[in-house]
Amino acid sequence: MRFPSLVGRADREGDPRVLYFKGIAFKRRFILIVGIIAVMAGILSFSVGTYHIDFVETYRIIWDYLATGPDGTVNERIVWELRVPRGIMAIFVGGGLAAAGCVMQSMLRNPLADPYTTGVSSGAGLGASMAIVLGVSILPLGDTVSVISNAFLMSLIPAAIILAISSMKRITSTSMILVGIGVMYVFSAITQMLKLIATPTQMEELYRWQLGSLSECTLGEAFLVGVVVVLCVSALYRYKNHLNLLSIGDDPSLTMGVNPWRTRVVCLVIVSFMTAVVVSFTGTIGFVGLVAPQMVRTFIGSDNRYLLPASMMFGAAFLVACDVMSRMIGVGGIPVGVVTAIIGSPIFLYLLVKRSRKPTI
Repeated sequence: MRFPSLVGRADREGDPRVLYFKGIAFKRRFILIVGIIAVMAGILSFSVGTYHIDFVETYRIIWDYLATGPDGTVNERIVWELRVPRGIMAIFVGGGLAAAGCVMQSMLRNPLADPYTTGVSSGAGLGASMAIVLGVSILPLGDTVSVISNAFLMSLIPAAIILAISSMKRITSTSMILVGIGVMYVFSAITQMLKLIATPTQMEELYRWQLGSLSECTLGEAFLVGVVVVLCVSALYRYKNHLNLLSIGDDPSLTMGVNPWRTRVVCLVIVSFMTAVVVSFTGTIGFVGLVAPQMVRTFIGSDNRYLLPASMMFGAAFLVACDVMSRMIGVGGIPVGVVTAIIGSPIFLYLLVKRSRKPTI
C-alpha cells in the first residue's frame, strides 16, 4: 500500500500545522543566527579603535595573555584594559536593555515603553549629579565608585515609589506609566537645579555620563553586569507565558489563572534592578530597549517565548555595532549613546509609520 507524501501535500495546500512548525523553526534559526552575529561582532570589536593594532596581532595578544600571562606592553594594555572590557560590556548592556524593553512593552501593552519608562534613568541621573556636582556619596565607598553607587541606589527609588503606590492600590499599566513619568520630571528638575551650580569641568563629566558611554568600563565591571543581566533575563523568561497573556489584556489573564498585578510587580522589580545596574556603570544609553524589540517583532511576531531571547541577541549586536562606530568618529571617539540616538531615531520613526499604515479591524 502506497502512502502519499502527506507533509509535502499539506505544505502545498497550506496546512496550518505545517505552517506553524515552519514558523517555529524560522524563529529558532533567527535567534541562533542573531546570537552568533552578536558574539562574533563583540569578538571582532576587540581589534577596532583609533590606535591601530593589526587584526591578527590583536588576537595573538589575547592568546598569549591567556596562555602565558601579561607582558606589560602598550598594545596588550590597550587590548585587555580598553577594548576587551568594552566589547564584552556592549554585548551584555545591549542584551539587557533590549530584553528589558521587550518585557516592558508586553507588560504595559505599550510599544513606546522602554527600560527607562519607570523613571530609572532620571533617578540614576540625579544620583550621578549628586556625586559629581556636590561630592555626596550615599554609601561610604570612596570617590572612585561614588557615581556608580549613587546612580544605582537613586535609580531604584522611582521603581520603589511605583511599587509603594501599587501596594496601596492595584494600579493599571497606564497608571504605572503615568507615575513613572511624574517621578521622572521631579528627578529631572532637581538634576537641572544641580547643573546651575556645577563648574564647567563638572558639567562636562555629567554631560558625558548622561549621554552613555562604554569607554571607561573594566573587565570586572563587564562580568558583573553580565552576571546580573543573565540572571535577570533568565528570571524574566520564566514569565514568558504570563507576558503573552498580559499583552492581550488583564481579563484574559485572569480567565487563564494569571494575576496581572502580581506579574507586573515581579517583572517591574526585575527589570528595574537590571536596568539600574546597567545604567550605574554606563550612563543612559537610549533607544536600544525601544528599537530592538520593535525590529525583532517585525520578523518573528510577539510571542515572548521567542521575542524575549531574540530581542536580547539583537540588542547585543545592535549596541556592539553602534559602539564600534562611536570608536571611529573623531579623534578619541564619541559616547555610544549619541550613535544609538542617531541610528535609533529614524528606525523608530520608520517603524511607527509602518505600524500606522496597517489597517485596523
